[in-house]
Amino acid sequence: MRSSLAHSAGCQLQLLSLSLVWLPAALDASDPRAFIRWVNPRSPNEHGVVDVPSADSLSCEVFAWIDDALLTSGSSWSVCIQVAGSDKGLPSLSFCEEFHKPGLVSFHLPLYRFDGETIDLLAEIRRSADPEVRADAAFASDGLQIKKWLRMTRVSPAWSDDTNPLVEWWDSYRSGLLAGKGAHYFDVYHRHLSHLRGHPVHLLEIGVANGGSLEMWKAYFGPAAQYTGVDCCPWPGMRARLEDNRTSIWIGDQVDVSFWKALVSSQPPLDIVVDDGGHKGQQQVASFRALWPHVAPGGIYIVEDLQFNYVEGEFEGGLRREGTWIERLKDLVDEMQTGRTEDLELEGSVASIAAISIYPNMCVIEKSIPGAHTAGSSVQVSAGNLGPALDSIEVPTMRHPL
Repeated sequence: MRSSLAHSAGCQLQLLSLSLVWLPAALDASDPRAFIRWVNPRSPNEHGVVDVPSADSLSCEVFAWIDDALLTSGSSWSVCIQVAGSDKGLPSLSFCEEFHKPGLVSFHLPLYRFDGETIDLLAEIRRSADPEVRADAAFASDGLQIKKWLRMTRVSPAWSDDTNPLVEWWDSYRSGLLAGKGAHYFDVYHRHLSHLRGHPVHLLEIGVANGGSLEMWKAYFGPAAQYTGVDCCPWPGMRARLEDNRTSIWIGDQVDVSFWKALVSSQPPLDIVVDDGGHKGQQQVASFRALWPHVAPGGIYIVEDLQFNYVEGEFEGGLRREGTWIERLKDLVDEMQTGRTEDLELEGSVASIAAISIYPNMCVIEKSIPGAHTAGSSVQVSAGNLGPALDSIEVPTMRHPL
């Protein structure tokens, strides 16, 4: 079952489950025939505020109960949630779900617009499903305050850098264009891109969205870098807001070969590509085929959000489904090892793949520097002079001039 979510973006939120539990002994003082309480989040700090992780959404639960006589009275009953941020410029959320049985009502609350803000949550049982009905129409209610942590919530791998400047920037970025990333991406970024900081690199990002990630890259690489942003769906004033003397915005379709040809023909070689675009396999494959030949030696190609390759329907994915980026990535491993490909678009450049690193939901492909690596071959080295497993030293074959 679905419920509408009224706020500036006009998105929807789904109540995920309704589980039956035993009725608690205490009832709400407002009306003994109805009761509602927040179950998760709970446990406020000394200031009466519940601290919650710095994530895009929060898993919530409220316990709702209503007397059988009211449930069978013929009236329509609803559980309603209202959300309001302390900053008046932030959106307010209100949504209701029809209520039939007592139990735990679960939902994911979107928090991406409330970074660092104190948020008021109000849960109510109402006779009407309209969240705009005046407050005295509520038969029972329960409220609490929450606040997102200002520090990024993530599990750092053993190889991560404790002083990752991307994390430091993120933790201090409280106002500006909205950006959204997987929390573990920042360690991967820094691992593969730190050596390029401060250099005049050219970064192309597919999927500009609100523009916040471009702000992140500018802070990370510094004023010497050049940026090209690509998006399919511009918002009013997008170019005026994002373009400057070192940033250009292109509007086009990831699968449009002619679009990519026009772009690369007018741009310098690409040192870094970050594909955070439409996430469909055909889009990711088409972008790689068009852009990899134009990645500079030593360049880095990153594809994000690989999990959508396994999502059927809208994202046209599925486990081992032909045509997805994941399946193409598996082929690239073979092509890196052999230096051979059946893909004519990559025939002259696939041998330049120096390394492929795969992480949860993202991968990094590195381009070799001429003379440093040849696909399908390697230089063998040895050290020491004792070889008990060797019967003898192989006598080389000599070639004489004819």
